[in-house]
Order: sequence, then structure tokens, then C-alpha cells
Amino acid sequence: MQIEHDPNERRPTNAIWWALLAVVALQWTWYFYFFKPDWIAVGMGAFTAGVFISWVVDITGNKWPFSGTGQR
Repeated sequence: MQIEHDPNERRPTNAIWWALLAVVALQWTWYFYFFKPDWIAVGMGAFTAGVFISWVVDITGNKWPFSGTGQR
């Protein structure tokens, strides 16, 4: 059984994730510039990010999601 495939199909870009990363980085920079760091909140945020990253790695089968060369 053959799967129909369009050879001219465009692969969606990951631009939204890079934009989101930039927004989060600017928010952290703004926060540390104007406020004294609350290290408990920073630690909880780092732990939450670690759990989220572990979950993403697990569901993607340890594949690098930003690979633009098709090495998935």
C-alpha cells in the first residue's frame, strides 16, 4: 500500500517557537532588571521547565524538533 505524498509540500516552519523563546527571554530580563529575584519562584519555574522538556523528549522519541535539515 502506497501513501500519497506531495513532493512540493512545504514543511511548516518553527518560527513561532523561536518567537516564543525570544518573548520569554525578554520577560526574564525585564523581571530581573526591575525586581529582586525570588529564588523559590525561579527554582519552581526551572523545575517545571525540566518536567516539560522531559515530557516533550519522551513523546517525540528523543528527536530534535528544530532540525531544519530533515534529520528527524
